[in-house]
Amino acid sequence: MVAAEEAHRDNLPQVLAHIQHPKDLCSIFHSTIPQILNNIEYLEGWDHIVVGGVLAGCVIASCLMEYQPSARILVIEAGPDVSKNDEILHFQSHNFLGGHWADQRWYDNENEDQHGHEGKFYIESPTSTNRLYPLAQMAQQAWGDMGSKPLPGNDTNAGVNLDVGELNENRHNGERQIAPFTYLLDGVTVLTDSVVGSVILSDRPDVKVTGVRLVDGTEYHGKQVILSAGAYRTPQVLMLLGLGPKETLDTHGLKTVVDSPEMGRNFTDHVMVRMNWKLKDPAKGYAIGSPNPLFAQPQFSKGMPISHIKPFGEPREELEAVIAKDAGCNAGLDHYLLKKEFAMMEAMVINFLMATKPTSRGTMTIASKDPADHPLLDPNYLATGVDTYVWRHSLRKMATLMAGDITVLGREVVAEEAALPGFDPLGPYASDEELDRRVQIQGVSTYHGAGSCSMGSVVDIDLMFKGINNLRIADASVISIAIGAHIQAAVYALAEQTAAIIAKDTPPHAPYT
Repeated sequence: MVAAEEAHRDNLPQVLAHIQHPKDLCSIFHSTIPQILNNIEYLEGWDHIVVGGVLAGCVIASCLMEYQPSARILVIEAGPDVSKNDEILHFQSHNFLGGHWADQRWYDNENEDQHGHEGKFYIESPTSTNRLYPLAQMAQQAWGDMGSKPLPGNDTNAGVNLDVGELNENRHNGERQIAPFTYLLDGVTVLTDSVVGSVILSDRPDVKVTGVRLVDGTEYHGKQVILSAGAYRTPQVLMLLGLGPKETLDTHGLKTVVDSPEMGRNFTDHVMVRMNWKLKDPAKGYAIGSPNPLFAQPQFSKGMPISHIKPFGEPREELEAVIAKDAGCNAGLDHYLLKKEFAMMEAMVINFLMATKPTSRGTMTIASKDPADHPLLDPNYLATGVDTYVWRHSLRKMATLMAGDITVLGREVVAEEAALPGFDPLGPYASDEELDRRVQIQGVSTYHGAGSCSMGSVVDIDLMFKGINNLRIADASVISIAIGAHIQAAVYALAEQTAAIIAKDTPPHAPYT
């Protein structure tokens, strides 16, 4: 900005020398006033305003500061700043500045072409931290009894992962690594406990975003706004502004600025079901909470009490049939789930199942014009034949693993499932109706929400909102397909790419365009 001002000042004599008539002076003012106004507007604001300081927001702000060290960057986060609270490093979930975790620095040299060793985030496993659980070897043997084998290096993150591998976690010495502890925010201004109610629009000369307005009325102006409030909140912020499905906006008495009919649709999430099992002989000390002195060793506090992961697909013929039934026709090879064998379910041995490629889609909308009201979510779980079939098949497989007589766990360790009240213990031959009811009652969200502002329908390939300038969306809401894994790594990659796009397209201290 300073350089631009100096250039205009240095050229002033040449400009004045070309004035031959008063109308020439009017012409100059007429052509330069919009730029002057834009520059004044910019001088009162920021280069980049990031709304949402959770996973993507922290990464975008940090990377932008690396690309543009002189940029003025503001991060606005609704939650508190807990960066001085070490207890969060041992939580299993959290909602505050920084958010989730990712995986970039591997713990061994197995499958070296698939992993980095100089990234920002450390990865640990039960064996890398010497957490050798009593049932770990027997669980691996039980999967072998069912025809599965260990993956090379027990690695579920290298190539085709449809066999047995170890649990991998983003931890360093047992502590979880969250975004602002690794993607540093030095030089970035951060506001916490600050709720954004809407963004500010200007129509000079076309519709564009010029800042944000908090629910208390405070305004912050800037060259560009990046919404990273997540798949749940980003659609709400936009709809309250008047960007969204016209029918929804009309219902709540909101003026439609841009009709974006697909906003809030295509929501996807991973459903998880937890199961517990009764032991034939609890005195053997297999379970955490037993008197087994092994669990008192300090390394067993450095990760989740899970040893193995088993992703598995579905039989091709059955999958083709349910896809065709959902589509109302013969899907053939055109359906993306048939292009290769995907892991449709992830078993976290021995307690959890998580569906990784759901085809059901839900909706996200607003409850009212009040930003303080929570948005309304209809996740629409289990709405397709594919999802129902995958859960039935997976629950039967888990019951066979744990309580069937063909595996070492079923023969020697597990008596039966410790079922919830109202359910019989799960067995390999449970009825479809019983299995459907299980998922409906016991299924919970993993908070892997995505897709509610999908790329292609709501934003373009540069993450710019369709119909508004200077407004980008960069969080899981733009991911239009179901990520067949935990979504944090994909969101980190998305955030880093967003920062690269912005840095290329928007140099710091340039006037508005």
